[in-house]
Amino acid sequence: MTRRAGLIVLLASVVLAVLLAWLLRAPPEAGARLAPVKGQHSGALTARSVVPPAARPSTVRRGRLAGSLAVPDGYDVTISAVDLKEILDPARPLEDVRPLETPRCVTGDSPDAPEDDETVIGVVVDGVPRAYPLSVLDYHWAANDVVDGRRVLVVWDPIAGAAAVYEGTIDGRAVEAGASGKWYRANALFYDRESTSLLPAITGRFVTGPLTNRALRPLPFRRESWKAWRERHEATRVLPRETARNAPPAAFGSDEQAWVTLLANAPHSEPPLPLQEWVIGFLDPIGKPICCATKDLPGEEPLRIGRALVERQPDGGARAMLSGGVWPQQVVCRYCSWVYLHQDTEAWPQRGTEAK
Repeated sequence: MTRRAGLIVLLASVVLAVLLAWLLRAPPEAGARLAPVKGQHSGALTARSVVPPAARPSTVRRGRLAGSLAVPDGYDVTISAVDLKEILDPARPLEDVRPLETPRCVTGDSPDAPEDDETVIGVVVDGVPRAYPLSVLDYHWAANDVVDGRRVLVVWDPIAGAAAVYEGTIDGRAVEAGASGKWYRANALFYDRESTSLLPAITGRFVTGPLTNRALRPLPFRRESWKAWRERHEATRVLPRETARNAPPAAFGSDEQAWVTLLANAPHSEPPLPLQEWVIGFLDPIGKPICCATKDLPGEEPLRIGRALVERQPDGGARAMLSGGVWPQQVVCRYCSWVYLHQDTEAWPQRGTEAK
């Protein structure tokens, strides 16, 4: 073999080795793209600019996913903690439900502040109070905010009637959320912008995608009238009222059978509470789910349930605190939305017992 022929053979061998290594390379891990966010927010969150086109709510067909798909088209469901066939479309697409991104806030004495009797979600982050009126969240369902330098995620689920507040980071990167246009077991599902993982508001735990079974950290909040919140926190800032616009999107649109469909899937043939009863649900220190009808809470003193104290708040709200002032995962919502996600929940008071 001549020297030139040897070089040709050697070069061909190197090319073949590189090609073989490329073909046999390991696929990237599902969470490999979840890099920490650097710098400022990347821009306003809207259903069109944030969610990839394929991930936006598709044309809806009543009671099932569009096109009888077994998976939510466009969302990462390579990993899932739930039966994907139970993830359904509502009666209308929600691409006009645009989450808020670091929204503008006003002082409490601003003419754009809410009316006294409007319900707000109030949160205090490192001593800085902020309020989010439900009348504003009705149009957006999620607010990705920064309060005193910390990312805060406020979500409002009109299907469950539930509000929740979470730390807006996980593994050192931002979690920017919006309404996915899907619902699961009487709960609206929200998406994480970067991974397209899905999660229900009332648990803050992802059910699909790279973040499956990862949970956001809940933050203490109050659900009460603007007047009560402002009296509690005079220096609070608040989202301004929305200017004149169309009515907020209904969770189920004109689908009158939506609630019938949801309630037909009750996990118990004889549930201890009416399925549309308003309850406060929370997790005890060992993670056991407990709920209590808000109408059964005494108005004067907190109700002790195990190692938790549950108190009624004005305007129909309620809060639970564990021993030592620990804030547990909790939510005020319809009983069906809570029990469908926590089928082993303990309803209080138990049959044959009385609250003491």
